[in-house]
Amino acid sequence: MSDRIVPDRHRRDHESERGLSMIELLVATAIFAVALGIAVPNVRNGAFPLWQSNEMLMSDLRRVRADALTKGDHFVFRVTGASSYAEFRMKLNGGVWAVSGPPVISRTLPTPVTFTAGWNAGVGVSFEFNTRGLLVTPGAASSLRFYDSNTQLTNQITVWPSGQVAPI
Repeated sequence: MSDRIVPDRHRRDHESERGLSMIELLVATAIFAVALGIAVPNVRNGAFPLWQSNEMLMSDLRRVRADALTKGDHFVFRVTGASSYAEFRMKLNGGVWAVSGPPVISRTLPTPVTFTAGWNAGVGVSFEFNTRGLLVTPGAASSLRFYDSNTQLTNQITVWPSGQVAPI
């Protein structure tokens, strides 16, 4: 018997199947970086203020409803300006619920976003919730619309008589 080492053919075949070489990995990463560099500037970044407004309004409308449910008074969400709104606590005054004191919260929408005029929208629109979290205005649902002047897109949030708040 000879002490000669015979190369294992199968072993060499498996070495080439272990994965990517460093050069292949760098080339793939470079191609991905170039594609990302081309795509990122074309992403529509102007829609963020409208999305942010949508989330902010829904959360604040839900907060007004929760305050009415947990604090035992009526609360009202009121559009106070072209891009501002506030939550007010109400007190029972001679059988009538009236705004009492300064706003509980007061907010302004991001810069290019404003409330739109028209059907159930605009300055002066309000949503009053009773102590059971229901919308005081009887009848159909009421909506709040807002507009982004940079993208010319609008969004709408609807408040249902049950007090539920949902984007439309």
